[in-house]
Amino acid sequence: MPDSTASSRVPGRRRGPLRALTLALSGGCLIAAGALPATAAESAPGQDAAYTASCPTDARISQGYHSGHDGVDLANELGTPIYAAGPGEVTESGPANGYGQWVRIRHPDGSVTEYGHMYERFVAVGDTVEGGQHIASMGNEGQSTGPHLHFEVHLDGGYGFGDDPLAYMSERGVSLPCVP
Repeated sequence: MPDSTASSRVPGRRRGPLRALTLALSGGCLIAAGALPATAAESAPGQDAAYTASCPTDARISQGYHSGHDGVDLANELGTPIYAAGPGEVTESGPANGYGQWVRIRHPDGSVTEYGHMYERFVAVGDTVEGGQHIASMGNEGQSTGPHLHFEVHLDGGYGFGDDPLAYMSERGVSLPCVP
């Protein structure tokens, strides 16, 4: 897996269900506009996302996202189906250092989802996929301690340290772990 020191902060991500507190200075007096509750439309899952996500696989979280692990590991039996998290174009499909086999999908908003350690792949570079499409089977290839999907997200479409997949999927209406 590529290595980088890029920030894992999600740009533009809301920190809670309140609008920002605005402070201004007018004629020497401090004026504050109070925090207001967000409207239902502002806090609806997927409202700011380019697409509504699909569950990538039926599995338990065996390792979460943290400073030493830039994805989430979803473990289940060898051959468990893996699905595209959303629509897009396959930009990588094949052997990859550390993963054994991988698939990368670029989504309409420019973000990329990355799937690693597959037993078998059903998509090729250049394929257009739909969210929920069966793209691979869970494996134990590469640097792995058991069958699982390493699911990684890159908001900037790059190859550096990944962004938080749980936040990314949640913003698109899916909580991990999930059942397709």
